Amino acid sequence: MVTQPSGPSAQALRIETTVSAERWPALRAFLATHYRPDLALLWKPLFDWQYQARPDGGGACMLSAWSEQRLVGILGYAPVPSFWGTLTEAVPAAWAMNWMVDPSYRMGIGWLLMRKLHDMHPVLTSVDASADNVRLVEPLGWKVFTTLPRYVLVLDAASAREKFGLAGAIAEAPRIESHEALRDVRAADGTYRPNWPKYGPMRYGAVRSLAHLEWRYLRHPRFTYHVVATGAPDRPAVAVYRVELAFDAAGHDVAPVARVVEFFHPHDAQGRLDAAALLAGLAARLRRDGCVFADTWMSSGCYGATLVECGWCRERSEQPLLPSRLAPVQQLPRNLNFEIGVRRPFTMPAGDDTYITRGDSDADRPSMLAA
Repeated sequence: MVTQPSGPSAQALRIETTVSAERWPALRAFLATHYRPDLALLWKPLFDWQYQARPDGGGACMLSAWSEQRLVGILGYAPVPSFWGTLTEAVPAAWAMNWMVDPSYRMGIGWLLMRKLHDMHPVLTSVDASADNVRLVEPLGWKVFTTLPRYVLVLDAASAREKFGLAGAIAEAPRIESHEALRDVRAADGTYRPNWPKYGPMRYGAVRSLAHLEWRYLRHPRFTYHVVATGAPDRPAVAVYRVELAFDAAGHDVAPVARVVEFFHPHDAQGRLDAAALLAGLAARLRRDGCVFADTWMSSGCYGATLVECGWCRERSEQPLLPSRLAPVQQLPRNLNFEIGVRRPFTMPAGDDTYITRGDSDADRPSMLAA
């Protein structure tokens, strides 16, 4: 589909709403030039997965701005049905990713791309926005939340101090025996069918349907994720994680670390019990896998409180307890932000009322082709 924007900065400019297979060489060159030549998105299977390209060779979900035959700007998106204030009906939302305009053409093209995307999807979210991105979206009425909270669970305190320089006083997670086995969520076998009205803290965020989990995690072309649950099929407590092998600047292995990218449960007493069993079983499994610590990033204040009740520690963003950059390990502070743009009739929620995680947008991704 092609649209023709208006305005003095858009003369002779054409915006295409998807990227066809024939456009891939020009897009690949644009990404390599304006990001870097080892960008992971230059691997076509990852690009096609991230931007939901049709298997028949049809378009991928990316807006592109063309000045005659020159690609001058892009704005990627992933349509994700989302709850927005209610848990009974999804709205047409999207994650916004990879917003870039050629410096020679920064005369309002970026604004035109975002306006077009908002016309297509009235609710937009993004995670880990750059400073340039923040400066662009705030005048458009977006809300930028400066901190996506990080929670840490130390599984082996001695190794954490030796290998990662554990900062501050934080206790090792207690070794609680879980009496309920974790079950792996894999396919449409009826064991995962959440009754969403029971999940109050998820009323602002992507619907974590089985189709969503399969696309985002189980069919990822590079990372191996595990989706685990406890509780009844219509009210499961759920976690999604992957194990990352940290290495140092010389390329030497340091230790495995678990990145937990989803955690949610029904918002009632039984849901909290099932969540506690889930987290205890997950900690036991991660210890067996040799993980030294686990971390997760999420906006929900309610689910964050559950994590703290079960032995996790919320970091202060200015004083990280453990490094979050693991490839290679870097002890630098690493703060994730998130941002939301809404168009009427939708309204802006408070940050801790949302359910946004490191698994949203493209925050949990390989960064380089060799990663």
